[in-house]
Order: sequence, then structure tokens, then C-alpha cells
Amino acid sequence: MLVQPRTGGDNARRFADAENAARRAVQFEPNNAVAWDRLGVALQSRGLFNDETEHAYRRAVELDPNFAVAYAHLARVLKRSGRSDEAAPLYSRATNWRRIQPH
Repeated sequence: MLVQPRTGGDNARRFADAENAARRAVQFEPNNAVAWDRLGVALQSRGLFNDETEHAYRRAVELDPNFAVAYAHLARVLKRSGRSDEAAPLYSRATNWRRIQPH
């Protein structure tokens, strides 16, 4: 909820709080794909589309290869970084997530 922008609110402070909470979650549960994804979301909410943001999303999909949302988040970071060729298959994987889940 901290990463949802609010009109007239102190969004910068909320985004920083979200980042701090996500960093703590990753420290406490380094094998939690959702925590890594939330860290990426928190960084992105602060306008950071950098190596750290990419790493957070890559770690999330590494930990949970069926985490469709993390694939979409990673693809968005890559596309924004001018790497559309790398983003396209990730978007495809995110939208076809039922096909990648084990039977």
C-alpha cells in the first residue's frame, strides 16, 4: 500500500518507507520471491529503473519461475532501459503464465 501514490500526500516519504520495509523483508527472508518483487516495486516507485531494480526482479523470477507478475515487472524495467528485445519474451512469459506452471 505504501507504493500507491496519493493526491496531496507525502509520496516521497511513503515510497522510502516502502523501500525500507522491502529491504528488511529481503534480509529476513532472502529466498522469498514476493519480498524481492516488492523491493523492485518500491525502487521503481521512486523512479529508479537501474541495475538494483533489475536485480530485485531477476531474483524474484529466479526464486519462483512461475511468478508472472515479477516477469512483467522485469520486462518493464528492461523495456524502459531500451532493451525491448530482452523484454518481449518476458512479457510473453508473464501473459502465458499458465503454460509455464508445472502440471
